[in-house]
Amino acid sequence: EINAAHPAALFNRALILEHLGLGAEARKAWDRSLAVDSSSPWANEAREHLRRLPASTGDARFRAAQTNLAQVATLVPAFPQMSRAWAEGIYLGRWGASGDVANLDAARAIGDELVRSSGESLLRDSVRVIDGATGVRRAQLAAAHALYDRARSALWHQELIPAERDLREAATKFEAASSPMSLIARYYAACARFEADEVEDSRKELEQLLGESDSHRQYMALRAQIQWQLATIAFSDADWTGALERLQEAEQLFRRLGERANFAFIRGMQSTAMGCLGRPDEAWAARIEAFRVLDAGNYFDPLFVALGGAARMELLAGNLDTAQSFLRLEVHAVRDLKNNAYLTNALVRETLLHAQRGNGAAAADAAREAMIAASALSGPAHAIAVADANLAAGAVALQSDAGAARHSLTAAIDSYRASKRMLFLPQAHLLRARAELRDGDRDAALRDLSEGMDLLDRHRRGLTGPLVGTDILDAGTALAQEAIRLHVEMGDVAGAFRAAERRNLRMAASAESPVALDAVQRSVHETRSGV
Repeated sequence: EINAAHPAALFNRALILEHLGLGAEARKAWDRSLAVDSSSPWANEAREHLRRLPASTGDARFRAAQTNLAQVATLVPAFPQMSRAWAEGIYLGRWGASGDVANLDAARAIGDELVRSSGESLLRDSVRVIDGATGVRRAQLAAAHALYDRARSALWHQELIPAERDLREAATKFEAASSPMSLIARYYAACARFEADEVEDSRKELEQLLGESDSHRQYMALRAQIQWQLATIAFSDADWTGALERLQEAEQLFRRLGERANFAFIRGMQSTAMGCLGRPDEAWAARIEAFRVLDAGNYFDPLFVALGGAARMELLAGNLDTAQSFLRLEVHAVRDLKNNAYLTNALVRETLLHAQRGNGAAAADAAREAMIAASALSGPAHAIAVADANLAAGAVALQSDAGAARHSLTAAIDSYRASKRMLFLPQAHLLRARAELRDGDRDAALRDLSEGMDLLDRHRRGLTGPLVGTDILDAGTALAQEAIRLHVEMGDVAGAFRAAERRNLRMAASAESPVALDAVQRSVHETRSGV
């Protein structure tokens, strides 16, 4: 935290945020600096920095122009991404729900302009299908577009079951009418499946769609989005090289389309992958480019994801102070979205970092807000967010109330198992083992440590590497080390060696370091000396 009574610290913070390309946050920081120091030479420089900060060029201007649908096509050169997205979903959805021809006309004009400006033609082709339909077929298309728009809204709000169901129904209706909107509806249905942790099924659907897109190279945005989602799946496998290969095509396509927010989001993902491959200079160049584009456009949704990616990279590098600063910026950014699923996720990660660093009061505040945000959700998103919030609550309670920690962590573990969400399970078992040790229950702790290691063995690809556990604590290393120590304390030297060997076998699939024989022997010696 910055000392509010220290003008130099406030000035330097604002300067760093500006150099990172975070203009909106820099503007707030310069204002805060001037509130403390308004008369020194530094204050004059702060005012000059404020004057030079670029004005926003993004969503606000586009949304303000929506009052005149007859003119929206003129916005395409400046806002191709927003124009395409609104026409595919909102305009055609409104036409489908109400029959309002003005919305159909707007979508048609935008589709034609997109073809002229970049060659992207899925929207134009979809409107042509509507224009060529009559009677029952036209009514079916209207129903499909209305359903698709509602399903996209449900997906945004993490209502995964109704979103996937309605997207698949819309895709079937579109396909029956030979509308290319069937492709985009199937894409988002596959995304819903991924969000529900059905990763392999999602991957298969996306690979099939990618193959089909070979015959529709003029549907560039669709292909870029498919590669983007496949790269996201590669991230879950810690396949950084594979992810970069997919992101390269997505970057090129979004650049060609002029879709700045999507392009910047991809640059942020490339930064994460480059960092995990040991290319820090390239990673930060990509990250700063992403920040600048997203901030200039007021693209809050991808901006907070980019900030989260930056926090993860700093955690991997061991720069906990910098990571905490990025996490705080992420929380501020996501609050503006009013999306409780995203807010819960950011607050849980902030809680865990605070807890790791011994910042008990800050951890408790973040955990409390995370549970409030999670409780405001419904459906599968509610269960997922509450499980994560329970993980955070358990990490906080561990410092003062082992029984409460065990209760919260058991609730998290039960939910993760019920939903087959494996990613956070090793971390939850590790924390519960620590709570059990505080209660003097060594046998239960050993079971949890063993189960955590079993999970890492069974799900090597999804749970190992730099994103293991919560991205905050290295669960893979800690599980093995604490199991070794506990086995030794219980007089089970053979068990300690077995735990070490299990970790050494697992290291081949991850970035972890092996446990050396002399380290186990040293642990045995130190424990016996203590006794």
